Amino acid sequence: MLLWGLQMVRKGMMRALGAKLRDFLSYSTSNRFKSFLSGVLFTMVLQSSTATTLIVSSFLSSGLITLPAAIAVILGADLGTTLVAQILTFDLSWLASFLLVFGYIVYQLKDFKPNFKYMGQVLIGIGLMLMALKLVKYSSAPLQESELFPLILKPLEADLIFPILIAAVLTWLFHSSLAMVVLIATLPLPLGLALKMVLGANIGGVIPSILATLKDKENSFRLPLANLFIRIFGVIIVLAAFPWILDFFDSLHWTRPQLIVTFHMAFNICLGIMFLPFCKNVAGVVEKFGKDSVPEVKKNTPLYLDYNDIEMPTVALSNASREVMRMTDKLEELLYSVYQIFRNNNADAVSRVKDMDDYIDDLYKAIKTYLAKIGANGLDGADAERHMLVMSYATSIEHAGDIVDRSLLHMARKKMEQNKSFSEEGFKDIRSFFEMTIESLKLSRNVFITEDVELARRLFLVKGDFKRDEQTSSEKHLQRIAEGIPETLATSSMHMDVIRDLVRIQSLITSVSYPILERTGQLRKTRLLIE
Repeated sequence: MLLWGLQMVRKGMMRALGAKLRDFLSYSTSNRFKSFLSGVLFTMVLQSSTATTLIVSSFLSSGLITLPAAIAVILGADLGTTLVAQILTFDLSWLASFLLVFGYIVYQLKDFKPNFKYMGQVLIGIGLMLMALKLVKYSSAPLQESELFPLILKPLEADLIFPILIAAVLTWLFHSSLAMVVLIATLPLPLGLALKMVLGANIGGVIPSILATLKDKENSFRLPLANLFIRIFGVIIVLAAFPWILDFFDSLHWTRPQLIVTFHMAFNICLGIMFLPFCKNVAGVVEKFGKDSVPEVKKNTPLYLDYNDIEMPTVALSNASREVMRMTDKLEELLYSVYQIFRNNNADAVSRVKDMDDYIDDLYKAIKTYLAKIGANGLDGADAERHMLVMSYATSIEHAGDIVDRSLLHMARKKMEQNKSFSEEGFKDIRSFFEMTIESLKLSRNVFITEDVELARRLFLVKGDFKRDEQTSSEKHLQRIAEGIPETLATSSMHMDVIRDLVRIQSLITSVSYPILERTGQLRKTRLLIE
């Protein structure tokens, strides 16, 4: 019930505030202190440092945040979960029934906005968590008076490492360090054993995010790895001074849950104080250690489409966005390879181009299925807009890949087999259009990730430049035909078709800017004059 309630709170928050939280996080990382505070606030609302890590990892792989700033966010995220744990240690079980009833009413009322409806889900989740903690407390009360229970725990209490390992594994299975720490605080465990298990929970809470990014060949794998190193270092320091720490906490006249959760908070505060000034140093160490530790996956399979995240739309959409970025990387490689065939008549590149298009098609099918699952849960507001943008951009990239494979590659092979050559001026134009198309693709990638209005305007204006350059190129080409240049006469139709296809591709990748500009009132839905 505790895990179920925590999951309901997390899902409700992600659905109600997910897009706003993502935007807040992406714009609050200009320095390490702001990054740290944003991590604290983000995780207090979301109640999941793992979800925070995955979202920040997607920003990191997209270049929206540096690794040192991401480490600062995670240090804050780990502290944020301790603040929530502090609140849950108070006896608020008297609120459980009210929250369950009121939350159900809010969730069922159809007149409320969807975001407000999801807040009802959050209230139900909190009510379930409070009720679960009360049940655990009542169920474990007889153990406090049991003579057998302390004897069972005595060997475990005497061991230094085994309790940490047990708690780490349980936390990994729970996928929640918050739930594990609160459970430890509620059970009647000896203080020394409980504190060691809290240390294990701090390590185990990092494992899900490491496994989620294990296949990642980009920087995002290094973020949970850095967090793991920091946690392990902190645990080693605490174990070295554990007898004195235990005596200190044992001397405090607080309730057992308050002692355990305060230790958890103090541990994370100390880690923040120790490592926040040295985020760059930690990043440097992790970059060297993890540089070649992740094998490159060559199969045309998605790396980030985790179906466990479907119930958290913001995280799931970040996953899908990362896969779309892989599509754009492959399209860029595809365009460059076809250009090399036109330039050098490279026969070996032909089969590679076919494989690249298959790669794009396979990713597109996987992304489309994944997005359909996300949309099946019902999306509102910014999440719905982002869902549509991801789907439309992925479709545009897939269509662009088909143009390269079915048209440009066909013409490149025909040129190679017939041993034709473009005129010097003609190939100069073709090279220029290939370069401009690739630059537009890079710009569209940034527009897709940031949804920045100024970048969207720049991309849209490039489309106009393309049209003008196409007209100029056509006029120059017709002039060369009139002059009777042999190469131009032999490749006239091919020259025009290549440029036409590149203009089509540029138009497809520019379409990512349309909804962003329309949303901000900077683009009319139709250019047709209505009298």
